[in-house]
Amino acid sequence: MCRLFAFRSTVPICDSTLLNGSGNSLATQSRRDAHGESHIDGWGLASYADDGVPHITKSLLPAFSDPQFGEVSRTVTTKTLVAHVRQASVGSAALVNTHPFIYERWVFVHNGTLQDFAARRKPLFDAIPYDLRTMIRGETDSECVFFFWLSRLRAAVGSINQTICVETVITAFQETVNLVDSWFPAHHGEESKFNFVATNGRIMAATRWGKSLSYLERLSGGEMSEKDGHPNAINAFRSVHISSEATDGNNWREVSDRSMIVVDEQLDVHAASLL
Repeated sequence: MCRLFAFRSTVPICDSTLLNGSGNSLATQSRRDAHGESHIDGWGLASYADDGVPHITKSLLPAFSDPQFGEVSRTVTTKTLVAHVRQASVGSAALVNTHPFIYERWVFVHNGTLQDFAARRKPLFDAIPYDLRTMIRGETDSECVFFFWLSRLRAAVGSINQTICVETVITAFQETVNLVDSWFPAHHGEESKFNFVATNGRIMAATRWGKSLSYLERLSGGEMSEKDGHPNAINAFRSVHISSEATDGNNWREVSDRSMIVVDEQLDVHAASLL
């Protein structure tokens, strides 16, 4: 299993406290989460530049003890960020298996496991178009699901690089999760878990299926100044944060199990069932 954290903001922000602060930050969760589990098999962080291109940093060290994670947390400023700490369940502890996974402008992370993946992977693997299948570099169930989801998205709109609406993202995830659930049923009494986050820097989607997931909508009024004789708000912003666990004492909302949310370009939050 793993832990994930992501946000979208109207302005570039640095959210070092929620990534690496003294509360229940992502780094804290990597040491020990709410269930007492550690996530020490590496970390990854994706942020988007002004040109919309994602930049990814990965490490095989635990986030809570890696100076690089602390440095990135303090310095990254962006409108869109996705971070992940890994507890390896499928695939070795290697950079190629470390989330986020990337294809063009899309990045993807997974909190969960597809049960008995090695024995049951063929239907999923065969359902990924050849050109996308050749992009898979690692051994994880998560990366395979990413490229399968991209194939559903591309089938709906023709190109994953064009503007994609909320409804299309929802449909692609509904199709993906329900097919993957049918291919990877419970094994030895353990259900498969499908908590995913995907973004292209403009729209962000998060699914909850079997693991905890919460989101926080934040509004900062900024400071007031005067420009040309009129009051003007500076440093004001809206943001939406998504996390496996609430990272602070703010009013986080729990995403219902077997459902999803999509944060659109205006940062409005849309909820939908995955069933």
